[in-house]
Amino acid sequence: MPGPVPKPWRLRTRPHRAATRADLYSPGPVQVPDLPARDDGQKWRPETLSWWRAVRESPMRDEYIENDWQSLFALAEVVDLFWQTGSQTMAAEIRAFAAQYGLSPHSRSMLRFQIGRGEQAVRGMG
Repeated sequence: MPGPVPKPWRLRTRPHRAATRADLYSPGPVQVPDLPARDDGQKWRPETLSWWRAVRESPMRDEYIENDWQSLFALAEVVDLFWQTGSQTMAAEIRAFAAQYGLSPHSRSMLRFQIGRGEQAVRGMG
């Protein structure tokens, strides 16, 4: 017994649709925080301060909510430790953690974030 007749080709292929999404709404504008003082009393390394300034000034900042900033503070500790030790383990942690927040071109594409450029940015991506 041969089994059921296969479906037509068009019904077997998956249409190219955007991934399922959920629209989340922030309770209001979130203040972009400064990097807090360290618990251990040490000063932040200049490289870490430069990295934090880039995060705060990036277009991604508008996507973050208060909880995200708390996690990014933890990432700043890892970044600081990397610049202190040069540890490849810390570099891997930074790459993995930063990908969750769209801090690289590849991670932004995976998160389906687009940053407007030129006239498109002035018009508000519209």
